Amino acid sequence: PVDLVYVEPRRKPVIDSLQQRKGKDDARIVIEKTQAKLKTAGVSSSIHLLSETLSVAHAISEFAENKKAIFTICVAAKRSRTRKLLLGSTARQVLT
Repeated sequence: PVDLVYVEPRRKPVIDSLQQRKGKDDARIVIEKTQAKLKTAGVSSSIHLLSETLSVAHAISEFAENKKAIFTICVAAKRSRTRKLLLGSTARQVLT
């Protein structure tokens, strides 16, 4: 089975001022559409909505480790260049 995970980031006023965040409801819609496509392809999946712990990358890594995941795929919303420069990539943080 495939675990579809969304980690809700903590509010960070300075960072959030650089670009408006999408809400948890938007994430749920995307995840549910992905789950429907997987079901159509005959792949079972489950949805997990998590809260950020130390970081979004840490929450993903911790979840994957607890599930003994074979591999992890990270997708993220489009970020502004300034935000990307300041924060880097969640996928890159998961790898390190």
